[in-house]
Amino acid sequence: MSNLEDPQVTLEAPSEHTSLLHSTTHVSPKPLHSKNPWYWPWDASYWAAVPVIFLTGMAYGPAFAFLAPMVKELFCERGIPTYIPGHHMNSLPNNDTLFADKDCDSAEYSAAVAKFTGITYSLSAIIVTMTVRFWSAKSDSIGRKKAILIWTLVSFVSQSTPVIIYYNKGASLYFLWLAAILEGAVGSVTSLIALTHAYASDVTEPDVRTVVFGRVIAAWYTGMGIGSAVGSQIVKKYGVVSVFWWVPAMFLLDSLYVCLIPESLSKKAMRKSRSAQLSGATLVTVSEADVHAQSSSDKTWTNWFDRMVIKRLVPDQMPNRLGGKYSLFLLMITAFLALMSIMGAVYQVSNYLQFRFKWSLTQISYVGVIQGLSRLVSLTLLLPFVKRFSPSEPVASIHFDLKIVVVGLIVEALTMLLYGVTMVGEGFYVGGATGSIGTLFFPALRGILSLSVTPDLIGQTLGTLAMFESFSAVLAPLVGSWIYAGTLETWSSAVFYVAAFATFLSALLALFVFISHKRSMH
Repeated sequence: MSNLEDPQVTLEAPSEHTSLLHSTTHVSPKPLHSKNPWYWPWDASYWAAVPVIFLTGMAYGPAFAFLAPMVKELFCERGIPTYIPGHHMNSLPNNDTLFADKDCDSAEYSAAVAKFTGITYSLSAIIVTMTVRFWSAKSDSIGRKKAILIWTLVSFVSQSTPVIIYYNKGASLYFLWLAAILEGAVGSVTSLIALTHAYASDVTEPDVRTVVFGRVIAAWYTGMGIGSAVGSQIVKKYGVVSVFWWVPAMFLLDSLYVCLIPESLSKKAMRKSRSAQLSGATLVTVSEADVHAQSSSDKTWTNWFDRMVIKRLVPDQMPNRLGGKYSLFLLMITAFLALMSIMGAVYQVSNYLQFRFKWSLTQISYVGVIQGLSRLVSLTLLLPFVKRFSPSEPVASIHFDLKIVVVGLIVEALTMLLYGVTMVGEGFYVGGATGSIGTLFFPALRGILSLSVTPDLIGQTLGTLAMFESFSAVLAPLVGSWIYAGTLETWSSAVFYVAAFATFLSALLALFVFISHKRSMH
């Protein structure tokens, strides 16, 4: 919130700056899209971004599902790398049939693969944490289309690495880590999600963004499900390495499509919007201005926290929107904690199903298929149905979306608990379906953030959220893999119980924000 020199004056600016706790009419800003190119006859719409994230899901679906089996085959052929204490680069016999050597199915190999893939994902996530906010903010100046195109081309190069390593027997397995770092340099999939959501925000009205975000992220899960199904058939017929030809091919196709779509962000419109916002006054109540006047001379640690952390990480909130001084920051922490626990467990699903239930790769891929298709139904049918009961006024809409976040996180916690207690592998099919309801917290959270800041800060805000999410991705693979490896022979499902507990804590944090907002509304 901006400081005012004269705290006795209450000013009001139109549109997004208008107080929504008073009897005023909300006026949505015009979408800030550019003029369409001659070869794109349709009106600018978020639908243009849907195939971008869908094709990415088609690539990542089999990549996530079969990276661990791919690493396991490489370990079986070339030995476990020496970075794991107590192991040596002993050369094992080559096998025409995957995992034919009984040693490759041992707990030793399962733990080694979990650690290697955990480090791979974490290396990417470390770089993502440093770059994702840059790319999201950069898209505010260079345009969403150009930023997305850079992302797809670099991802194509990165995802070509597994095939090169497989066919070049002298290549080090550590090139997989180098590829992960390269992918992280453009923000990995976290960056693309932020960019496509920013693209959708440019061309949609604020009151429908939660539903729109649900449809955009549904394209991701749909692509993941279909990609996993296609990948399983490719692996079944041609072997596990063949699917890693499919992955870069999808990214190349995605790059060609991005070249065709229109730019969503008009630089001219953005300059006009920013100029109008700066010339207009920001609404600040007399009591709020008094607090600002007092805080300028108050040197408590809370003011230091505001200056050094909140102001640097979280964009300014619009007044009288999201209740609670630190609510925006707390929602970022909620997303971090929830995704760290959920991803940390999900990354171990393939290893766990192979080790505990001796599932085939085809059976494992069905888990991804069910997850993708059930999330498609949840985000495209259930979310719009639920949002029909949401008030259109932004403050009340934020309050409604906070309920969705709390309920969604509780369902996610119960899903993790189901993974831990199930005595049969088919329990993961059930969890894939129930988890789709929990996924609703994802677009609801983004809808809240998009309504809490001015339009020109949406890219930066979503980028900040993506930074928190990518930081969770730094810790999730490492923590999840070490918990899994450390408890594999004593309590193999412990990683899912830990994830359930941590997700429930994130639900409590979201509940705290909900209560704070409810009090401020009254």
